[in-house]
Amino acid sequence: MTLPLSLINAAKRIVVNSRERIPANKSNTEVCRLVEVGAVSGNSILLSRSELREIEKYFTSTLGQNLLTFEQSSNSRMDTARPGISEKSAKGGVFQQLISLAANVNIPLKNQPDVPKEARYVASVQLDDLDFPRFSRVLIIENGELMVRWKDVVLSLPDEWQSAVLVYRGHGKNQKDLPTLIECFDNNAVEVGFFYDYDPAGLDMVEQLSNAKHYWVVPALNLELFRSINKLDEFLKQLEQLDRLKSRDVSVSIREHLTFIEKNTLAITQEHLIKNQCQLVSCELS
Repeated sequence: MTLPLSLINAAKRIVVNSRERIPANKSNTEVCRLVEVGAVSGNSILLSRSELREIEKYFTSTLGQNLLTFEQSSNSRMDTARPGISEKSAKGGVFQQLISLAANVNIPLKNQPDVPKEARYVASVQLDDLDFPRFSRVLIIENGELMVRWKDVVLSLPDEWQSAVLVYRGHGKNQKDLPTLIECFDNNAVEVGFFYDYDPAGLDMVEQLSNAKHYWVVPALNLELFRSINKLDEFLKQLEQLDRLKSRDVSVSIREHLTFIEKNTLAITQEHLIKNQCQLVSCELS
């Protein structure tokens, strides 16, 4: 099947933003029609977390490479004349090698002025622009939508992490390079934390990226609140990831939260944690 690049970009945007309600425009509607997911509600399409993953799987399979790391680097029609990509839509991306950061502290850069703490925007820079020795703390954020609302996120964090630089985990090449970015922080004694969805999939990603020196931000245990914002259907769709994670040798902290999540069948998004002002706490990953 030949996929127009505009459709690929629409699918990537849907997956990266991870929104459960998206505009029912032509591109989004076609993506959902192809994958047979989503429910139309007025001028919007409603998507579950598992359906977002289905979109990623479908396009990854059709393209023959990971949707989130897909790059079209040439405008040549010859370069796009291969299965999975429409030659009529050849064009390159420009932001996939950039790292997105935001903070209420200065963001240290090399050979140029720092991003000032007064800035009200998300900064996008190249890896080599970061002055790693001058960082103190960074917090890796899973969902791009939270980066747009980063001020709300900062105010919800534990006190010790409110002065951290928030770093979006990325998509495309910058997501692929996330382990390298984390290694650079580690090599410069920068404290690294993670804030991901509180569900088996979120724990799985944190476990794969982290080491014993790292931290993660999780909700303080509040079962009454959890039950009011929980998505049982999402938990049930993550049982395979849950079983895989249970079979691995993981840190004590992850094991404890994994057991709690399984016992109470929890799947809670970052967005719901922030929106419902859930108290967040910091845990060591050792």
